[in-house]
Amino acid sequence: MGVQQQGRGSGVIDLKAFVPAAWAGETLCMRVVSSNGLYEAANEYSVPLAWQGGVAALPYPTRYEDRLGQMVQNELGARLQLGECSSKNVEATVVSWNDGARKARSLLLNSFQAEAVFVYIEGQARPIRCDPITLEGRTAFDTSCTMQVVDTDRPTEIEILRIVDGNAAPSTKVRVWLNAL
Repeated sequence: MGVQQQGRGSGVIDLKAFVPAAWAGETLCMRVVSSNGLYEAANEYSVPLAWQGGVAALPYPTRYEDRLGQMVQNELGARLQLGECSSKNVEATVVSWNDGARKARSLLLNSFQAEAVFVYIEGQARPIRCDPITLEGRTAFDTSCTMQVVDTDRPTEIEILRIVDGNAAPSTKVRVWLNAL
């Protein structure tokens, strides 16, 4: 689903993201989905040609702002990815909800009812074991993996491994800018 840091609900939506300089002049897609799958939306943003990289505020117009702004941690997932919303790009960046910049960084994903989920992060010797999300009605995503900040000049490759019926399912690889917000 995405990599995010989420602060406490305040009734308004305040979104920020690390947007790398390499994305200058590009189109970005923000997808927002509730864990129960009842809310799903996408917005496209244009990065200025002169963008030098750094944290950008992302306006998020919605008529559901009051409700979305009150959702608890891991109830709402956001992904900001390189490319138009119709693209299948797998390069994304970290999104901060409601001043979540100092909060734990979470990779939210759908485990497809896996027994266990592990995340292998490029440059780290040991995988991270992910935790099930304990909210009701988790149909869009059901697992959270806590990750650390990686300050680099390129995206970090992340490999997601699910264990289903005691066997490793095919892994999924994504590239994420894990820089600080």
